Parts: sequence; C-alpha cells; structure tokens
Amino acid sequence: QLERAFNFVKSGEKFTLDVKLDTTTNQVGLVQLRIVYDPAYIEAEEITNGPFAPRIHVSKKIDPNGKVSISVGAKDSTHPITGAGTVAIVSMKTIKASAAPVSIKFTPSPDTTANAIGEGEHDVLIGRTSATITILNPDGTEATAIDNTPTPTPTDTPTLTPTLSPTPEASESASASSSALLITSPANN
Repeated sequence: QLERAFNFVKSGEKFTLDVKLDTTTNQVGLVQLRIVYDPAYIEAEEITNGPFAPRIHVSKKIDPNGKVSISVGAKDSTHPITGAGTVAIVSMKTIKASAAPVSIKFTPSPDTTANAIGEGEHDVLIGRTSATITILNPDGTEATAIDNTPTPTPTDTPTLTPTLSPTPEASESASASSSALLITSPANN
C-alpha cells in the first residue's frame, strides 16, 4: 500500500509515499518492488527501506523513464517480516500540473513480489493496488485540460438526417480510485 496523508500535491512540490505490507500469516523474507509512474508529471528522487524491512538486498534503481525499484527484506531468516508495516519509502517530486489524476502503481510479478520463508521462490502477494494523485498548479488551483482540437470551418456539404436509438439507462454505481498501493499476502501459502 502506498500511503500519503492526502492525494493533492502542488506542481513542484516534493512528497513521500510509504509502501506498506501486510503479511497476514506468512513469514516474509524478501520483498522486491518495482513502481512505475508517468515521468512527464512525477520524478522519483529516492527509494529506501522502511522500518518494517531492515535490510536492503538490492540497492535502489531510479530510471528517469518512470520506474523505481528496490529489494528489501527481513533482518535474517530467524527474524522474518510478520504483520503489517512500512517496507519502503519513496520520495518523489511533481514536475507539472495534471488535469487528470496521475497513477503510481506496482508492476506485476515477477517484478513486484514477496517471498515467504519456507515457500521458495513462490510469490505470496495476492494484491497490488494502484494509487493516484492529482497535481495542482503551483498556486493550488486545479489544472485544466488544454484543447488542441482545431476549430472546424464551415463547408457546403450535404446535411445528414440523424437516426435516434435508445439510450442505455444510467446506473447508480460510481468508481473511486484508491489513495494507496496495497500489497497483501494470503494466509498459509
């Protein structure tokens, strides 16, 4: 789970995301993370281990094309990661305002995995939930989309006669985006 206090950030501001892991009943030894984002809007500045994963197995890698990765883990095999906590911390900076929310998400297995002690190379993650942030203008106002569509010019063309068809009923469902990336592992894999 990528966690932050709120989902709005001004253009040019720095922010951090905590990567949370809930092991349920697994005893995790290693967590490999690869997080992707749109480099036109966000820049990764740092990724490091969190207090829940005291050991860095593979040093950070920050790719300016919108990827950041690190492998972290338990102190040793006799002190596995159990329970829920922060396994990594990502520091980022916004580049420019966005009219729509910008996604920050984990890549699928085999890039983002959690290996439980005694499970071999088996990935025990059952979920990877994306996060979104909205990047405001530097003054805190919402960005608006720029319409680059050319203005049509009138021409003498035949007029088309429209044909009506039934319109589907609107549903009362709504969708919401998560404010966190979530990693969970199943019980007793």
